[in-house]
Amino acid sequence: MKDKSQLQTEFSRKIFNFLKSYLYDFYPGKEIKPETPKQKALKASFYHIIRKMAGDRPEFLIEFIQKTNPNTDKAITIPFDILEETLKKLILAFTTILFTKLNYSKIFASSATIPPYTNQNRIQLCINLARIYLYLSNNYQAIDYIKFAEDFQLRPKRFNIISKVSDYDKEKQYVIIKSDNKFNIYLDFNIPKTLFHQKLNIPSLANSLDHLKQWFKQFFSTYNRQFAQTLDETKVFNSLKYQI
Repeated sequence: MKDKSQLQTEFSRKIFNFLKSYLYDFYPGKEIKPETPKQKALKASFYHIIRKMAGDRPEFLIEFIQKTNPNTDKAITIPFDILEETLKKLILAFTTILFTKLNYSKIFASSATIPPYTNQNRIQLCINLARIYLYLSNNYQAIDYIKFAEDFQLRPKRFNIISKVSDYDKEKQYVIIKSDNKFNIYLDFNIPKTLFHQKLNIPSLANSLDHLKQWFKQFFSTYNRQFAQTLDETKVFNSLKYQI
């Protein structure tokens, strides 16, 4: 049996990643163009956001239409109305499976499917996926934002350090640092065993400090994005350095 807490196909992951980029900071009803003497104010809606998605002509959508219409000349520009209607059907099919067949709460809580936005952005993405599902299934209704957020209990993920020794006495830095999207930090040590036996002390990791600083710059920008209040970069760096 397939794992119902994961997206099942590469195509579904493409749709999900596409929707993420539009819905994580989308607020229905928010004014996006002020009122003018000739026009009313333009407010964000699922009607407009879907049209924008289709207008951006995502590659997966073009490929899907071409694959389902193999006799059509691929050099021909696909009309907008076909892009829009096909995208609507794909989003509806995807969200229907997501909310009726899969364990969507675990999918939403996973950093493998939703990147480390702030908790507000993560919740906004999740609630917008539910809203666009209701909108396209002609069953749109208000959703209790607070209860929705409580149900998922989304919290920032803290880093976890995992270390191993892979080499001895190699002519390279003493530690190589890597991390994954779940904020697991992997320390791969090269132990100068001969030097230790000669001087009987633990060698300094100073030759790896530049590597640590360079890696940390990329790591911190993503790690910090989860939190409503900006973390103190120096404190996080020192905490990591002392643990290493």
